[in-house]
Amino acid sequence: MQSRLGGRRKKAEEILDLHLQKPKETVDLMSLATLHNALGQTEPAVDLIAAAYQQHGPYFPQNLVSRHLANLRNHPRVRAIIQEMGLPVE
Repeated sequence: MQSRLGGRRKKAEEILDLHLQKPKETVDLMSLATLHNALGQTEPAVDLIAAAYQQHGPYFPQNLVSRHLANLRNHPRVRAIIQEMGLPVE
């Protein structure tokens, strides 16, 4: 996972910690999912994607197809969300 972060793992962890200190309702779940994914934390990232889907965020579909989450689109739970949204599964 080091190559994905380009040697910035500590910075990503610091940013994640800052986000987790914010009031829950002010945190962008897809940003957190992206950070968890970059840190190699697949299940927390998928949990956050599922929560963001349940919240029906206005930019959820665009965030889901982000290159930063590309490796998660084959995860069974994420694939199910994509299918439920009626989007083509890669």
